[in-house]
Amino acid sequence: MEKGYPPGHPEILRELTVPIVRSGTCIAILGVGNKTYPYTEEDLEITARFADLAWEIVHRKNTELDLKRSEQEQRSLLL
Repeated sequence: MEKGYPPGHPEILRELTVPIVRSGTCIAILGVGNKTYPYTEEDLEITARFADLAWEIVHRKNTELDLKRSEQEQRSLLL
């Protein structure tokens, strides 16, 4: 595995990363970068809320897909 950024990647001047924590475990990290001026506490709060919302959407979608697969399996057993 190569380290570093791919060719043509812009220089990282600033970054803000927030963990997505569920049941005391970090399950993902969301990061944003290169704001033209320093990040603020408000930026941190907004990014953390966005990260939580994004994870909930992913979790809900995965649950829906699992239910659909389960339903298809059950239907195939009845045929």
